[in-house]
Amino acid sequence: MIYVVMHKIVESMNDDLYKPLLVGSYDKKTSNILRDDQGENISNLNENFCELTGLYWIWKNCNEDIVGLCHYRRYLSKNFFSNNKKFYINKKDIEVDFKNGINMILPKKNFYKKKIKDSYNVAPNKQDMKLTENVIKDLYPEYLKAYEKYENSKYSYLCNVIVCKKELLNEYCEWLFNILFELQKRMPLESYINDDYRKRMFGFISERLLNVWIIYNSNKLKIKEYYLINTDFSVIDKVKYFLKQLIKKLFYKIL
Repeated sequence: MIYVVMHKIVESMNDDLYKPLLVGSYDKKTSNILRDDQGENISNLNENFCELTGLYWIWKNCNEDIVGLCHYRRYLSKNFFSNNKKFYINKKDIEVDFKNGINMILPKKNFYKKKIKDSYNVAPNKQDMKLTENVIKDLYPEYLKAYEKYENSKYSYLCNVIVCKKELLNEYCEWLFNILFELQKRMPLESYINDDYRKRMFGFISERLLNVWIIYNSNKLKIKEYYLINTDFSVIDKVKYFLKQLIKKLFYKIL
């Protein structure tokens, strides 16, 4: 099952593979959709944790062998230039991939001109990530080399879109939320709570942490990448983005 997270009721994929999930639903009045405030949850943290309240809900409340998360505007697809639903990954794609040994599906990497550690700007900034590094040092020191390797790379998996074996998701989520909850204790509330963009701090940091976890656990992961499409983007927007990424990817391979 792939859960399509949304913060408001909108039209989305809804069939035997895709299931809409309303996140931050603790203060929303609706009963005709799956909500992240049911069962064991952190729905009330959605303002700062974004789609992670959905990921947490999947971790704690779902028992399918293969689970996933995407957004109501972002889907994994076999065609980057089309928003047609027929190109979205389907049950057959997943069955074939996992039968062939794949145990994790992710969006294609996003490439940068600069190293990751030089790309931190507003949320997170370098101070935020230094604090994150310190938490990793205290809780999972064995991950420090993976963290350093990621910071010196020029690519990143983004948006917390993932499909994987539930047992892998359990391992990842335990690691991720242990770090984020400790980081939440250490990060001064006033440093992010009054800024509409920085409010989403822990969602942003988790995107970086996924890459660290993948680097450390690479020996047991077999990953397949699909295009991540944004249904709000026009074909022209997609072409521009595709060309920019192609240039950055070429420079990454050359340098």
